[in-house]
Amino acid sequence: PIISPTTFRVDWGASDDGQVVSYVVWVREAGGEWRPWLEETTATTGTFTGESGKTYQFAVWARDAAGNWSMNTDLTPQAQTAVQ
Repeated sequence: PIISPTTFRVDWGASDDGQVVSYVVWVREAGGEWRPWLEETTATTGTFTGESGKTYQFAVWARDAAGNWSMNTDLTPQAQTAVQ
């Protein structure tokens, strides 16, 4: 959603010709540096806690069973929300 409570759910996923086996979920405060939030996770949902008044952006990388990572290595926000 455009506006979220302090703690909110984040969902992600990917599709591939083969099996997707793990994800790296990145987060940044809008305009800041990207940092990994969840590394090498098999989950497709998580609960994030932010600070009131801040905006957060998320991006995800996916890895398939052959060890190939998704092509979006230049991190671009795939989702964004402002914490109320």
